[in-house]
Amino acid sequence: MLVQKAQHLKAGIKTGIVFKSESEEIDFQIVACGMLVKEISEDAELQELIQNSVADHGLKILVCGLSIQQFGVDKTRLPDETPITDNGLIYMFGLQELGYRSITL
Repeated sequence: MLVQKAQHLKAGIKTGIVFKSESEEIDFQIVACGMLVKEISEDAELQELIQNSVADHGLKILVCGLSIQQFGVDKTRLPDETPITDNGLIYMFGLQELGYRSITL
């Protein structure tokens, strides 16, 4: 799931939790892009939500490196639980090539 707004991140996390509760084998990934990346770096509530979602439910939440550059985000302010992918769009295309289903919000 590619998300660009906090409300979509929250909805994606809720959706991922439902899927993971049905089967721990499901690989549910969320890629944050755009201004959302900066918002995550500045919002303690979003950071805590991400940390808990990864730790408690096994979700994978990544951030887009291009967005970090574009919006001048301090990487050290992002949760440790959010790996950085160089380009979120290319990452999503790669998942699609591997047979993953995707949605962009």
